[in-house]
Amino acid sequence: MSRSKSTNSNNETAGQTRAEAALAQRLAEQNALHAIHMLTLANHDFAALASGGRAQAVEQSELDTLLTQSVEHIYSALRAITGARILLQVDASRHERGRSGSHQPLMSSPIRVMDAVRGALELHGDGYSDLISEDGVRSFLDAISAAIGTWIERREGIARLVVHEQAIASTQDQLAVIDRQLQLMVANQAYAEHVGVPLSELRGRQLLSLLRDPDEARETHEHV
Repeated sequence: MSRSKSTNSNNETAGQTRAEAALAQRLAEQNALHAIHMLTLANHDFAALASGGRAQAVEQSELDTLLTQSVEHIYSALRAITGARILLQVDASRHERGRSGSHQPLMSSPIRVMDAVRGALELHGDGYSDLISEDGVRSFLDAISAAIGTWIERREGIARLVVHEQAIASTQDQLAVIDRQLQLMVANQAYAEHVGVPLSELRGRQLLSLLRDPDEARETHEHV
């Protein structure tokens, strides 16, 4: 009887240890994901980029910094995987962390910008331990790939927006650019004068709310 109780107690202790280790692994993944999300926000003020007229595409130094720090966070979260090696590539930028050598690729998550695949986040290693959830790791990597792709998309979108804004500002015609929710993204001085709203207050305004003539508002709504 005592031996049976001892065995049950050992099993319970081992089960509790595995559960705690699995929880710690998930917490490490969540912390890394949060850190990378903050990287995509910190020091990358998109409004400032637009107002500052920085029309260039994503600067290589910005992208390299994001990828280098992301790889460190990912590796820190997944180093419990035997022989873990993280490879992160976007366009011509390639960053890796972990043990060198020939390890089998365990999974890969594409990095998409708009509809194009611009790179991939790969995990190499000797295999998963019983403390690692393969589905959990895939969700973790997919979330990071999505965050990086979104960062690049927003950064390149701002660059295109600045070019459009400069072109629009140089014409005397009334011009404005709206998004799918009919919110103004860019307008020029001639359009601001037409609707009677200061140019600095136009960004983000609903198009239809600016049209004082009911017929013009109805006609605009029918054509957008």
